[in-house]
Amino acid sequence: MDTAQTAAGGSDGWARYWRDPGRPLEAMHAHFFQHVCHPHSHDAYSFGITGAGAQRFSCRGSCAHQRSGATSTAGSCAVSA
Repeated sequence: MDTAQTAAGGSDGWARYWRDPGRPLEAMHAHFFQHVCHPHSHDAYSFGITGAGAQRFSCRGSCAHQRSGATSTAGSCAVSA
């Protein structure tokens, strides 16, 4: 992917985002400890892998729990938190 952005997370961890400028694709590599996302949507297809630990999120009215090694995708315009 051609573009990358790193966000300093302080005590909550860190995140790095990738976005393909020619296609609606994005990915994030992050290490969070107790991070909480506010409801948001993606204008691109977003892909993720839970590399260690676990995560819980809601998308389109469903709650998902993921353990280490699980993959996730969020379609364009899906609202998640």
